[in-house]
Amino acid sequence: MSISTVWSVDVGKSSLKAVKIHRDQTSLEIVAVDKIDFEGGDVGIDSIGQAKAALRTFASRNTIDCPVAVLHPSRSAFSRFIQLPPVDPKKLEEMIGYEAQQQIPFPIEEVIWDHHVSESDDGSMEKEVGIFAVRREAISDFMLDYDEFPLELISIGYIGLLNYVLFDLRPNKPVVVLDMGSDHTDLLIVDGKRFWFRSLPSAGKDFTQALQEKFKLDYNQAEELKTEGAKSEHGAKIFQVMQPLIRDLVNEINRSIGFYKSQAGEVKFEDLFLFGNGSKLLGLKNSLTEHLKFRVHVAKGFHRLRVNRDANVALLQRDFPAFASCVGAGIQALGDGDCEVNLLPQEQQEALEFKKKQKTVIFAAASIYLLIGWMMFSYGAKVKSADAVLSQTAVVDQLKASEKEINKITGNRTADAANAAAELLVPVAQRLEPFDAWTVTQEIFASFDNGFTSPDPEIPKNALEDGKGMLTAAQELANDGKWWLTSVDIERAWFGPNNQKPGKKEARDLELHPAYLVTLTGVRYRFESVVKDTDQVRDLIWNRVKAHVMDRFGDDYPDELITLSITAGVSTTIYSAHPELKEGQKKSKITGDDVQEQGSLFEFVVSWVQPIVATVEAPSNEEGDKDE
Repeated sequence: MSISTVWSVDVGKSSLKAVKIHRDQTSLEIVAVDKIDFEGGDVGIDSIGQAKAALRTFASRNTIDCPVAVLHPSRSAFSRFIQLPPVDPKKLEEMIGYEAQQQIPFPIEEVIWDHHVSESDDGSMEKEVGIFAVRREAISDFMLDYDEFPLELISIGYIGLLNYVLFDLRPNKPVVVLDMGSDHTDLLIVDGKRFWFRSLPSAGKDFTQALQEKFKLDYNQAEELKTEGAKSEHGAKIFQVMQPLIRDLVNEINRSIGFYKSQAGEVKFEDLFLFGNGSKLLGLKNSLTEHLKFRVHVAKGFHRLRVNRDANVALLQRDFPAFASCVGAGIQALGDGDCEVNLLPQEQQEALEFKKKQKTVIFAAASIYLLIGWMMFSYGAKVKSADAVLSQTAVVDQLKASEKEINKITGNRTADAANAAAELLVPVAQRLEPFDAWTVTQEIFASFDNGFTSPDPEIPKNALEDGKGMLTAAQELANDGKWWLTSVDIERAWFGPNNQKPGKKEARDLELHPAYLVTLTGVRYRFESVVKDTDQVRDLIWNRVKAHVMDRFGDDYPDELITLSITAGVSTTIYSAHPELKEGQKKSKITGDDVQEQGSLFEFVVSWVQPIVATVEAPSNEEGDKDE
């Protein structure tokens, strides 16, 4: 039993970030946002005490009425990526366990670890396995701060970042992701189904300390100068102080990318995404663009997640890059994350799973008892009456009638369950409709073979005498009637009683039916004539499409929902005879001479409306029908 709402909490060295995410059937929505900044300073600051105080403040001003996912700091986690050869799935877990004991530099009983398996993108059977571990003692101390919270998940900072990137950004090519916080900088490479992580030595606090020492500032002043320096008249001097640190950061990024390429092969990177409060660093984006030659992006909003208007939208917009890992942990807890690494101790995970199953069992048992009680209440009196007059013939008829009524009720419940199951299949059938349209396209074009007859080509007499022109003629016969499918477009559309196709807003207002508009574009080569076979081509294609839609959607499918247009043929030479075959021959439209035209190309466009299946017929209650 999965959860539908979760609080995700990320406690860093300088602030607490939290988001509350709700999942409905179609999307994820952020319904609440909170951020608590710690008091700044570089001397005598009790970050652990401030974190505990921030958690108490967070709990006091928010309602914790759902499971909680938390992020363990990346700097305290161990990670290792290994390649495993093809192996029986039943033995894969055993092999991973063995590798974990070899790779983790601590006794296996002293750590809490988990793994993630990535399939190879190159089609090989090898699997890349990421192993992640944290000392059991560190996890126990970490969980003490969350005693009052119903923990569902303990993820790692860069795992949360990975799940956010894969869910919301969905990169379709290799990208570099940099999450720069106050006390850490995580570099993440996302390469298709593979990913790789490294913790870099530079962090936001290093830039703050450099500004403090140079300009004799306190921590808060240096923090403000670090991000707001561009507005200062001394912006150039500020950047000059930070430039050596940025250069070191660029070198570390280059070194990390080079190492990944040495392991994964030649990979081309063009984009880098910046997250964390460090993304606001003066001059960082421009420096990375200049030295790495990448397109550098600073995230400013979500692509797939929705934000409820009652959430703290202003806070999220101001500090959006700092919330990426936190949001990713919530995505994972709701079951929508690609990487499911969970460092919550196994005993706690089992206890949570037991509670979820226990609720399901209790609910099912309660439903059964209610049903039994209802049956006893409804039929108890009839049974007692039957016992009292069992010897009478009328009682037998009454019992049969009761039995028939019970069967009828049971049959109705079976039918209700079948109808409910059928309703669940409706979204599946709707999603398969584009695939059905593509299958129809293949069937239509497969049937075009030998669909037309071609006239015998005109063969010059000298070609008949020496046989050289016969090869050209035979080739033209082979070319005649060829078809090429150049594009297939399947898009969502709407149609109503008048078969109109309005825009989205008008469709909602008119409450029209959803459908798919299928458009095929193709070319046919035809020997000899430009206009002669246009009508024949039109009728043949249109009739094939019409036969499909009538078979699929019934004889009352409107003809006007099928359209066909044919561009006038363009004269062309699709085959030219070999120069040796043209020797001694005079110009002829069979031999393929440059000045002669041999045939025509017809371009055609055919489209039809593919209605989305709205319902799936439920099985009938045969027993109930018989009783009727």
